[in-house]
Amino acid sequence: MKLLLLALIPFLGSCNSKKEDKTAILHTHHHNDSLRLSRLSHDEIFILEMHYPVILKKILIGENLRVREVITLHEIGLRDEALIHLIKYTGSIFMLTADDVVKLQLGGVPLQVINLMIES
Repeated sequence: MKLLLLALIPFLGSCNSKKEDKTAILHTHHHNDSLRLSRLSHDEIFILEMHYPVILKKILIGENLRVREVITLHEIGLRDEALIHLIKYTGSIFMLTADDVVKLQLGGVPLQVINLMIES
C-alpha cells in the first residue's frame, strides 16, 4: 500500500487540458535507496493503481515485464512512448518466440514496441 501512495506525487509543470501534458512521477527507493523515476500521465497511474496494482508494483521496483503485461498495458491505453519508456525503465529483457510476436500483434501492440522487445 505504501508503494501506491508514493505514486500520488503532484503534477509536474502546468496542468492543462491536454491528457499528454499531465504528467506525474512515480518514486520508489531501490535496494541502494537511489530514487527511480518513471513518467506516466496521471490517468495512466490512476488506471494502474485501481485495476492493475501488481503491474504497478513491478514497475515501481523495476522488475522485468512479461509479454502479457505489455499487451495489457497497451490495451488499457498506455501511450506508445510511455510503454517504450517503461520497458527501458524496468530493464525488461524479452526472449520472444514466434508465438509471442503473434500475441503482441494480435493484441495491437505497435511495431516499434515489438521491435524494442525483440532487440532487448
